[in-house]
Amino acid sequence: MALPTSRDITLASKTVIPSTLLNNIQDMIVGRKHGLQTLVIPTPAAMAERGATGSGSALDTEFGIGDARWRLAAGDATTLAYPIMLPVGTRIIAYSVHGEVLTDGDDFDVGLRRQPGTSTSGVVVDGPTTSPTTVALHEVEVTLGAPHVMLADNGYTVTCRIVGSNSGDIRARCATVDYDRP
Repeated sequence: MALPTSRDITLASKTVIPSTLLNNIQDMIVGRKHGLQTLVIPTPAAMAERGATGSGSALDTEFGIGDARWRLAAGDATTLAYPIMLPVGTRIIAYSVHGEVLTDGDDFDVGLRRQPGTSTSGVVVDGPTTSPTTVALHEVEVTLGAPHVMLADNGYTVTCRIVGSNSGDIRARCATVDYDRP
């Protein structure tokens, strides 16, 4: 028996509730807390890294905020950080960044970093992994060899850094994080 198709299920007084219905409801509740899930980090949430300069790095909303993208040009602010807002103990399984290479030969790399609350420098958890150099929209997805457990008092980010040295630029779009909870 599946879950009811309507939220307005009415059971008469003293009606026996089928155990399959209760089991399905329990599975739905438990399933929301456990198992593989994907966090999508929208483009406007990304921040240019501290200390980066340059006027070419800006949130490009030419096609509306729903299609926003960071424009990263060589020589400008070249690294973006997408914040991962998940609870302590969450296990990160994989991460990715969607980016668009606009000039042949340019590329971008992605990585996973954590920032201990008591330190001024971040710690590389994984990466970098580099995108293809062809002009196209690419998803660079990285699956970790072993899940990384998020620690207390640490901030986590997916990073996107322009690597190419050509005069073109990169449009960075959203990032994703695949995770589960024990």
